[in-house]
Amino acid sequence: MVERYKDVDIPKFFRGDAAFAQPGVYVYLEAEHYQYVIRLPGNNLLREHVRHLLMRPVGRPPKKPVVRYHSFEYQAKSWDTPRRVIGKIQWHQSELFPRVNFVVTNLTWSPKKVVAFYNKRGLAEQWIKEGKYAVNWTRLSCHDFDDNQVRLQLLHAGVQPGQLLPPLGVARQREALDADDAAREADQDRGEDGAPCPVRDLSTGRGRHPATAVPSHP
Repeated sequence: MVERYKDVDIPKFFRGDAAFAQPGVYVYLEAEHYQYVIRLPGNNLLREHVRHLLMRPVGRPPKKPVVRYHSFEYQAKSWDTPRRVIGKIQWHQSELFPRVNFVVTNLTWSPKKVVAFYNKRGLAEQWIKEGKYAVNWTRLSCHDFDDNQVRLQLLHAGVQPGQLLPPLGVARQREALDADDAAREADQDRGEDGAPCPVRDLSTGRGRHPATAVPSHP
């Protein structure tokens, strides 16, 4: 991924879960001029830096979680240099102990903004899941990135007409309704010739079958 965007003149960011919390990853991203946010597995040394925030807030816990942030310099034994670490502490009303999470980063933003940027990683995963289950993405098993990109675009192009065109056709049918229908026929859509318009079972885009016509009953 880094090689693919190497010659593209854009700001480059990397965010990853705890599987990427490795010294070699930090060094590589810094050498490639990437700004990164990577989750760190918690340990006792990290928790010592946020100990002053681990005391339960005084008073009745509010319904909305109490969230606190702390930024500090930290160097693990396997790191070649100290790096910025941000701790996020969340107190929830129904929980006895706080939720404590850490990220390592070379961003200079405020702690809250850095954590918010990292949390968008989960949103991106939800989009991928939506594509797989709602739009029926197939396995992108081509060896080349460009081939997989074209394959995904063709699939998307095949789904979109099924989602957009049938509703448009129904809308045009309804424009031709006779405005002078009798009150007893008010629950039926009729065309200019007086014949009931067919009711269509529209595809949601999740199945593989096209929309089918359902006969209207007089």
